[in-house]
Parts: sequence; structure tokens; C-alpha cells
Amino acid sequence: MTQQGQGRLWATFDNFDAERRGFDPLRLSQTAAGFAQVHVQTAANDWYLNPDLAEALRLTPGQGRALGISMGAFGAILFAGALGTEEVILVSPRFPAPLGWPKRAKVYAAAPPEGWEALLEEATATLPGGVILFDPHHKDDKAATRWLMARNPRLCAVAVPFADHPATRLFRETETWGPLQRLMLSEPLATLPAAIAGLRRQVRRKSPSYAVKTGSASPR
Repeated sequence: MTQQGQGRLWATFDNFDAERRGFDPLRLSQTAAGFAQVHVQTAANDWYLNPDLAEALRLTPGQGRALGISMGAFGAILFAGALGTEEVILVSPRFPAPLGWPKRAKVYAAAPPEGWEALLEEATATLPGGVILFDPHHKDDKAATRWLMARNPRLCAVAVPFADHPATRLFRETETWGPLQRLMLSEPLATLPAAIAGLRRQVRRKSPSYAVKTGSASPR
């Protein structure tokens, strides 16, 4: 875990990386924009099920947002309370509740940590508010999104069809990851879903994978 800067909190949780060998190089790009950034990594893809992590995050409280992509969404949900974040942004959330532990979770697939289900249920129900980006054609991401929405009416889902996993792929392919980040950082939560949907409509036809999956350039 690393922290830098002062101002409104921007907390990010690293996603799963099959090639991970310890911690990645530190990147805290948003401190220059006036944010107090906390970035949480896992050295072993352990899905943030670390008994010491909650206590460490309580040392860095602040008002702001947390972002988690794929496995990182699991961390953003579990530790929103410890961080004191008011809002969460979950991109293609990947966690075991609707699906069983994925094979890539290694030891957890055969021997899940005791009490993780109750922990996730409570953390989800108490999230103060948030936005979920997901591809409705991706079975696992759709199941996870439905699970979250059923447990917290303060969450709003934004469909990004044919973006695959994670749903940020569409924006990276069209070189609009930067504009999407700016929206996630500063757009008011009430208008964030419409703003993301609008950006997606602008760029979808520029995405090679979108064109292949739709079989045409027609908008959907």
C-alpha cells in the first residue's frame, strides 16, 4: 500500500495479473491533479483477503472515491469502510459470490477463507454509493453485477456492450482511457453513468474488437 499527496481521496486497487511476481513499480499519477492517492497492490493475487490490510487502510482515511477493476473491485468493496470512501467505481467486478472461486484463485478455489461470504455481503450492503461498468454479454461480469445490484440499491450499473473483460478495453482501444479516468475522478456520481454512456457512444465504432463482435459498424 502506498499513499501520496493531499486533497480529496482517490483509492485504487490493483487487478489480477497472472504474470505477477511481487509488487509492480509505483505509479501515483493523480497526485499532480490535487488528489490524495492510495494505491493498494497484492504481491500474490490473494484477492485482498489479508487480515492486516483493513487495519492498515484505516490509517489513510479520507473522503473520496475508490476504483477497482476485476479482482480490484473485490478489494474496493471490502475496504470502502476502512478507507472512508463515499463512492466506489467497480469495473467488470470479479469475485466469487455468484460463481464459486475461479480457478485462477488457486488455493481459494479448493479451500475458501472462512467467513469471506459474510464479509462480502456486509461490505456490499453498506456501500454508500457507486457505479458499475460491465459488459452485459460477459457471463461472469453480468452475474457479479446482478449480485451487487440485488444487495445495494445505491449502486448504478452502466452497460458497455462488447467491451469484454475488463470493460475498460473499449476505451483503451480507442485511446480514450484518459477521458474516462477524468470522468471517474471528478464527474458527480449522479451524472457519472450518463457521462460514461455518452463517451462510450462516441467511441464504440472506433474499436476494432467492437466491430468484430457486432459484425458491423452499426450502433447498438
